[in-house]
Amino acid sequence: LEEGGRVYILGGQNAVSGSVEDMLKQAGVTNIRRLAGANRFDTNLMILQETGFDGEELIVCTGTNFADVLSASAVDKF
Repeated sequence: LEEGGRVYILGGQNAVSGSVEDMLKQAGVTNIRRLAGANRFDTNLMILQETGFDGEELIVCTGTNFADVLSASAVDKF
């Protein structure tokens, strides 16, 4: 982690347990931000907002099939 960098935890306590955050703190990471909505869809919106998404092209996947979303995440150009 670069000095002044930030670690993002994506998802609530059910997705990524608090022990992960504790482990990061014990390792000396101080700039930690958890993005967690009421559900996976709200969390996704929070992530988009954090990245500054401004209406560029994007791939739309359902949140009900993990494999589809995972494979689409590797796409860098449409």
